[in-house]
Amino acid sequence: MTTVWLPTRDDLDAATARTAAAIADPRASRADVESAAELEEAVHVGYLWRPDADAELLAEAELAAGLYVTEVSYMPRARELQVLRSRPVVPAPEVNP
Repeated sequence: MTTVWLPTRDDLDAATARTAAAIADPRASRADVESAAELEEAVHVGYLWRPDADAELLAEAELAAGLYVTEVSYMPRARELQVLRSRPVVPAPEVNP
């Protein structure tokens, strides 16, 4: 049996921080930034193999953007996400005709 290591959320956050630091560093070369971004992408792809990881990241992005809060349920046997509820964080403004 083969054991597969999947990155944790802390691993993903650390990789994202390294990429941001490389971008912010005026001494970093283009190769340094690309290397950090490629590592972050690899960690991100690995992280998405975790159950509910994509739903967690989507909900976090929607919340950060002020769009919607989405509640989902992962169905392991069907290998799919079921949207339970999606609602705006802030009610949409009324449009006057």
